[in-house]
Amino acid sequence: MDDLVPLTDDELLRRLGDFEDSYVERKPRKQQGEWLQVMVALANSTPPGYPAIFFPCVDDKDGRPQGEDPDRI
Repeated sequence: MDDLVPLTDDELLRRLGDFEDSYVERKPRKQQGEWLQVMVALANSTPPGYPAIFFPCVDDKDGRPQGEDPDRI
């Protein structure tokens, strides 16, 4: 599709640290059971060609990625 909005790596990193909005959602590892529901909701509510971003295994408050450290779960 020629009408897709491109996102650079810098833009993705900026959105990772920004607040969530209608088109950006973060879910921590412990909420893995909600991931599919979030992705379907994003897909159903996003205009065609507009980017919706889902960041799994990311702290939903501050945008920090969660690694393999079990203390961060």
